[in-house]
Amino acid sequence: MLALMKHKPELLLALARRVAGWYAHRAVSDLPRPLSCGVYLTNRCNLKCEMCNIFRHPDQGFLDMGVYQRLVEGLGRVGCFYLSFAGGEPFLDPELGTRVRLAKRGIPYVHVVTNGLSLTERRVHELMEAGLDEISVSVDGMEADHDRIRGLPGAFARTMAGIDTLSLLYPKMPLVVNSILSPSN
Repeated sequence: MLALMKHKPELLLALARRVAGWYAHRAVSDLPRPLSCGVYLTNRCNLKCEMCNIFRHPDQGFLDMGVYQRLVEGLGRVGCFYLSFAGGEPFLDPELGTRVRLAKRGIPYVHVVTNGLSLTERRVHELMEAGLDEISVSVDGMEADHDRIRGLPGAFARTMAGIDTLSLLYPKMPLVVNSILSPSN
């Protein structure tokens, strides 16, 4: 996020205002005013990662759009600065672009965590047009380790192809690589 703020100084000013507002609010009220929020959109996933329990739960679909819209509108009203989507796999949600667009109405910084398998040209364009600020992609080692940990042969190659697509289409998009470190990798 800091790297993006260097390229968009108005974000740093927006964050400073939100933090100042948060402290001012805390001085007069005990009601929470989150600066950041993480939303699990779904428990659906296209992987079966050894360290994750989400895919083991019965499919609960996607977060209802009406509930989601009230959530992001409320977060925007109370001064939330940063919203991160996770899951399951957020890119499995066909309405992810709409969700990003709705969040950007009141929340300055929106981020998605993904396994990278669905970073196709179409989905990358959709999210960039919606105003996505940052993407985190999970990579847990070199090919054999990553595929074993993620429970899918070929997952590493598909994730790297997704990262290549993102880098080619939007070279200035901040990309974070998430890694779960364990004795096996």
